[in-house]
Amino acid sequence: MVRAKTSETMPLRAQWYEGVAGLRQLRADWYELTPNAQLFARYEWNLAAATHLVGDNHSIWFCRIGDDAGRPVAIIPAVTANALVKPFGLLPTLTLGWNDQLAAFDFPLAHGAKVFEVGKTMLKAFSQLHYHWRVISWPRVMANSNAAKVAMALNRSLTDIIPSSVCSTFYTGNVPNPAEGFEIFTVKSHKLRRTLSQHSRRLCQHGPVQMRMAREEGDVESFFNEFLRIESSGWKGEKGTRTAIALVPAARAFYSSLLAESNAAFETDIALLYCGDKAVAGQFLIRTGRWEYVS
Repeated sequence: MVRAKTSETMPLRAQWYEGVAGLRQLRADWYELTPNAQLFARYEWNLAAATHLVGDNHSIWFCRIGDDAGRPVAIIPAVTANALVKPFGLLPTLTLGWNDQLAAFDFPLAHGAKVFEVGKTMLKAFSQLHYHWRVISWPRVMANSNAAKVAMALNRSLTDIIPSSVCSTFYTGNVPNPAEGFEIFTVKSHKLRRTLSQHSRRLCQHGPVQMRMAREEGDVESFFNEFLRIESSGWKGEKGTRTAIALVPAARAFYSSLLAESNAAFETDIALLYCGDKAVAGQFLIRTGRWEYVS
């Protein structure tokens, strides 16, 4: 449901949309903003997270920021959480998401948008929320993400833009150093290459090795079940930390939702490595915005 409050900031305006129902109302605007977005800014990823991973102890809103012509400029999640913020301890916080299943967080932003103006509009809109937050905390954002761009723009001039109504609050943007963040690692060690080669040869001794894809086989459900079995067979399973996807209903529903949302611009698939007739390894794949993500 659209909330009645609208920011008076010009030329950008903010409107609040509440919960998963509000997010679904924003679908067309979200797609307009993300033709080539990376995974964590995609509608499908955020829909699955909002539907299955927010949790009963949290609430979620979406702040739609538009220009004076009504065109969308940004859509920013605001998820409530009691977060540990050093050195202050647990505080009521607004986050982009709050679940260990999510590797990183982001939101859609129009190409060429003035990120400082977007940030100012966001802060003024956030001050209108009835949730009495004390901190805005955005951990686990990629250094080149939209969230990082807005956070860094705000941090440069924060004292000039926080409205007096929220002067007792403070803001944190936990943004990784651009030189760090997420990386793609390649195997450079000759010793590690030799070890991997040895394991491959040993595996071939037990039967022919082949990679099979769920979409090609037309059997996504059984591939997903096999992926869950393999993923939970190690230390994360029944006798381990019990963090395997199959043992966490919300996590299982999240990945099922990603499979169901698959489309030409957001492809999801499962790859299984077979040795003979037995699947011995698996990967959950997402292809979007010229990127492929593997888990």
